[in-house]
Amino acid sequence: MKNPNIHPTAIIDPSAQLAADVTVGAYSIIGAEVTIGSGTVVDHHVEIHSGTVMGARNKIGSFSSLGGVPQHKTYQGEPTHLVIGDDNEIREHVVIHRGSQVDGWGTTKIGNNCYIMAQTHIGHDCQLADNVTLTTGAALAGHCQVAEGVLLGGKCGLHQFVRVGRWAMVGGQSTVAHDVPPFCIAVGNRAKLEGLNLVGLKRRNIPRETRVMLQAAFDELFREDGEVFADRLDQVASDYGEVSEVQELIDFARGTKRKLTQGA
Repeated sequence: MKNPNIHPTAIIDPSAQLAADVTVGAYSIIGAEVTIGSGTVVDHHVEIHSGTVMGARNKIGSFSSLGGVPQHKTYQGEPTHLVIGDDNEIREHVVIHRGSQVDGWGTTKIGNNCYIMAQTHIGHDCQLADNVTLTTGAALAGHCQVAEGVLLGGKCGLHQFVRVGRWAMVGGQSTVAHDVPPFCIAVGNRAKLEGLNLVGLKRRNIPRETRVMLQAAFDELFREDGEVFADRLDQVASDYGEVSEVQELIDFARGTKRKLTQGA
């Protein structure tokens, strides 16, 4: 029996698994072995490629392409995946590629409750946590890691393998070549740290005492006095490490492989 929520012009591969209440608009194409969860709405002229697994209540805008072949010259058709969580809104003309086998990753992942605005691009093997916002035209090269609550401004670009820490914000049209620490704002080409994302911290009800400690730690870490950065990290850990958010900032800095975005 034909699903009444599927437009007659849509093409659904017989091996695709769609929940009974999924809606698929006109001229959309759902590829082989795609899984789409309950309550998801796929607008018209959308292509969802094989290897895509999508959770519940997602909204997919028209002319988007999800799970296409990774843009990597070494890719030879290996089975890879795009995994999308629940309650995401993915707007018009968004492109998200599935994973590659570079460095053994294999999966591009989008968390829950993300808001991905029109004409954004998410490259192969990127990992987005929950509640991420990508503003119109943002572009992520392969293997980027974007933590919970991050906001990326319009037309900003992330270099491959860049990490952006929790609740950080990247300004519009910024070019990010190095990791952006949690709770910070990065702006410019090449992006520099402008300070803490204090508005974001307030909106998330982070106590004033914590914000004060984070500010003190930030000021000490990113001052320009010629001292070795690793020594400053040790000092901040000693002075403020009992604050979990400060320790998160320290751990992120110590875990960077692409260097850390520094102050202006």
